[in-house]
Amino acid sequence: MVPVGANLARSNCKMTALFNRLFQLQNRGTTARREIVGGLTTFATMAYIIVVNPAILAGAGIDRDAGTIATILAAVFGTLLMGIYVNRPIAVAPYMGENAFIAFGITAHAATWQQGLGVVFVSGVLLLLLTLTDMRVWLANAIPASAARQLDFDDLTEAVPAVASIALWRPGAWAKIHPGTALLGIACACYYCFGQPH
Repeated sequence: MVPVGANLARSNCKMTALFNRLFQLQNRGTTARREIVGGLTTFATMAYIIVVNPAILAGAGIDRDAGTIATILAAVFGTLLMGIYVNRPIAVAPYMGENAFIAFGITAHAATWQQGLGVVFVSGVLLLLLTLTDMRVWLANAIPASAARQLDFDDLTEAVPAVASIALWRPGAWAKIHPGTALLGIACACYYCFGQPH
């Protein structure tokens, strides 16, 4: 009869060999134990989102239970995608700024939470298209860091009261913005992209 400890040691060796083969742990100078401890630590530091995200989204009218399930599924799917497909030890979960955008931005200006989720979905698709076409890299390189800080949307809406008073996501709202504002924005972008030495 084989002792229980021997079976456990054999299965542990098989699991370590599987991890090494799947995630190339030895090539990256790490061990299965280190990665498991790192994963548990990461989970412990980001588990708050399971409670906080649905609580904030409930302020927008989203059912708390549905928000909890969606938060968990998004984190599980994103993290598994990063670990198995991309082969990187990065945990992915819903972005805490998006829930505040929906709860305190979109719905605070007479829009529904469904419209807010639609805006987030469309922006995600656009970002995916930018990434797949390498336009994201071109845009990141085209705008110097100092210009990106100066052109932050929040600063812009606080600095220009006419823009701040318009709910930009309502149909027809862009028609209320004076064309000079758009031309000024285009001129600033051209100056920062082409007018300054990099």
